[in-house]
Amino acid sequence: MPRLTFAERSETPTRAATSTSPLNPIALQRSPFLAHSASLRSPTLWLAIASSAFLFFSLFLFPNLPIWTGGDQAIFLEDAKRMFHGEALYRDFFQMTFPATQLYFLSLFKLFGLRTWIPNLTLAFLGLALTLLLYRLSQRILPPRFAALPSLLWLTLIFHEKFDATHHWFSLLCVLSALLLLIDNQSPRRIFAAGTLCGFSACFSQSHGFAALLAFALFLFLEKNTLSVSSLSLAKNLALLLVGFSWPLALVVGPFVLQAGWSRFAYCTFTFVFKYYHAFQVGNDWRGYMIELVPLARSLQVWKFGAFLLIHAIVPLIYILILVRNARGTFRIDPALGTSLLLLCLLGLFLFFSVAATPTWSRLYYVSFPAIVLFVWWLNAAGKLGRRTLIALYSATLLLLIGLPIATQLRPRHILDLPGGRTAFLNTEHFARYRWVAEHTHPRDYFFGGFYPDFYFLLGLNNPAPVPFVTPDDYTRPQDVADAMAALELHHVQLVVWQSALDLPPIPATDHLAPLRAYIHLHYRLLHRFSDYEAWVRID
Repeated sequence: MPRLTFAERSETPTRAATSTSPLNPIALQRSPFLAHSASLRSPTLWLAIASSAFLFFSLFLFPNLPIWTGGDQAIFLEDAKRMFHGEALYRDFFQMTFPATQLYFLSLFKLFGLRTWIPNLTLAFLGLALTLLLYRLSQRILPPRFAALPSLLWLTLIFHEKFDATHHWFSLLCVLSALLLLIDNQSPRRIFAAGTLCGFSACFSQSHGFAALLAFALFLFLEKNTLSVSSLSLAKNLALLLVGFSWPLALVVGPFVLQAGWSRFAYCTFTFVFKYYHAFQVGNDWRGYMIELVPLARSLQVWKFGAFLLIHAIVPLIYILILVRNARGTFRIDPALGTSLLLLCLLGLFLFFSVAATPTWSRLYYVSFPAIVLFVWWLNAAGKLGRRTLIALYSATLLLLIGLPIATQLRPRHILDLPGGRTAFLNTEHFARYRWVAEHTHPRDYFFGGFYPDFYFLLGLNNPAPVPFVTPDDYTRPQDVADAMAALELHHVQLVVWQSALDLPPIPATDHLAPLRAYIHLHYRLLHRFSDYEAWVRID
């Protein structure tokens, strides 16, 4: 048999090349069945399927009834509703965040109407996207068998406890996307794209977007010596990052600045945040740290208490531990891993700084995803005991992945036919509140909810005041009180809900609600008293 030349051998398929192994790309191209089988074995596919099922059955009662999850999303939904009816953000009513969240909900309202399933479907998409992106991130630094664990921990312990479609999740979705762009390659195009994503992040939540921008800029500066980057190249990269960051702000925020005027916009989004935001006594200062420890310990819900302790233990401690190891040169053997860990630590620290002044458990949960990934990496690197701990965590999260949606489906539920569609409520106290107000109002009525901002979107009611709620401290300014009284008079508002907490100012000297209390007692009479709030009806 004649010998083949080198050229002939290179063109002759070998046994390996013609093998029907499902991992062989040539075989996959020639055999659609094998390609289909390989795709079915993809961990990403199964993670997506499991996450989608978990989210759907946690947010909807079978077959498609949305569950009202409450939370601060009610404020953003009401803002979008007011914009839908022609009011202007910042100019006609107050908001301290940048406007991208309201624009998102407004676009869906224009497409589908004011439907109560919109926040639930939004949460499902946010949860799925963040889970898969977190898995892609974990694949960069973790072995395959543990790569899905951070996503499962985050989904079952963190996201499930914060079913709240607010600016935080949108902003952090952009931040995580930017991180994935930079973790492997810091080319000029990727730097510009990461800056753009940080800009969009700031359009949802200015604190997270600016924090991510600073983290990435510091990372590029610290990597200058490692990658032998010249000062000129570093300056160009930082300029690309800044330019990428700036244009989304000009595109999204610019029109609102022109509409409301710079002074009004700056007061809402900067002056108020720095001067008055921390006056709110429900967790808006450093005293919010671990504020839920005792209630969670008494709740006997082990997974919630465990998640609470875990996040408070590793944020920000895990970042400091890994940065110390990096400074000691531990990662010189694997510089690529060291670079990825450095970037994760810097981003995690700056995200922590963005909430450090108000470190409630919920805000720590929002910014915890870098810490969860690094915590799993730390345990994997800790030897046999650490890996056994990871296996135990895997087992626990899989149980939660199955058990939590089943528990949701089996819980007692209450149903209301609302202007936005039939909606389920799992909280009996909240249901009673909404039902009573629904029975005493009509959609599009003006109604004042006092400290509760969640009536307006759910029941289709109009808030006459320019603020979503009032508080007995400096968070509610004297001008807000005057505007609320003028609106109650102008629209002849028939029903007002007033909470007992509004009559108990923590610092009487900062309470500005006295004129509003006097106005309500003069023009309204008590109609019904509940456990912690009262309903007042207009006398005339």
